[in-house]
Amino acid sequence: MGNKNSTHGMPSISDIQSSLGLQSPTQVVKEELAEERDPSLARVIATAGTGTDYTKNIAGLKLLPIGSAFYTSSGALRTVGITGVIHAAIGSISREGKGLTPTLFSVSNCVRNCLTLAKRNNHQKVALPFIGGMLFLQRTGLDPEVLARAVIRTAIEAKGRHLEVRLVTFGEEHTNLFQSILMEFLAQPQYSEHTSSISVCPGDITKFETHGCDVIVNAANMEGRFFGGVSGAIALASQNAAAIDKEAAKIVAAFISAYLSSQRA
Repeated sequence: MGNKNSTHGMPSISDIQSSLGLQSPTQVVKEELAEERDPSLARVIATAGTGTDYTKNIAGLKLLPIGSAFYTSSGALRTVGITGVIHAAIGSISREGKGLTPTLFSVSNCVRNCLTLAKRNNHQKVALPFIGGMLFLQRTGLDPEVLARAVIRTAIEAKGRHLEVRLVTFGEEHTNLFQSILMEFLAQPQYSEHTSSISVCPGDITKFETHGCDVIVNAANMEGRFFGGVSGAIALASQNAAAIDKEAAKIVAAFISAYLSSQRA
């Protein structure tokens, strides 16, 4: 029987969370990752949790694994204190299907892999937007609150003790939503130790003064290139989007080569 808050036969948020396993701590099964064979590649890409959805067919399309993340330079943003950009491969820009269409799981995986890359590159603070909450939201078919809970919970659980996370929101609605959910999580004993190391920062993620972080997360795609929304804003602020896209293309090619080699091994 569903939660008493359900109406008109529709599942409540808690029903959805329960069915997706979001009411118990998330667990990542240890897997062999293609990038772990090359330390230099591991510094620029993280693909934990993506193995079951990534196939040779998807690699043949020159796409990254759904839920992965990769790290590039930041162009002109470096001059204002933002030295790196971590790109979240939430889903494909236009392709649909298993391992291509963005899901709640791919968004959560992206958050986890983005924070992994921040730590691998020795960053102490990372600015994280509402990834999946803009251009991809309609395609996921999710309620914004369910998605926000997944983003925030994964960030709390994946950040560790030393990494600080600034949840950058745009607009009063998302800001209020994030603040409410974050307060709810931090009130729970298992998360209370993170009170001083994760917070909501309304404003423009490309402005260092918004969040004080030297690395920001871009809500990107499996194609590994700038697109619209937050991604377009970051591309514009970098003043060097074409060069960063070329840098990303090299990372995509290097990962696919490593992946195909691991499949032949």
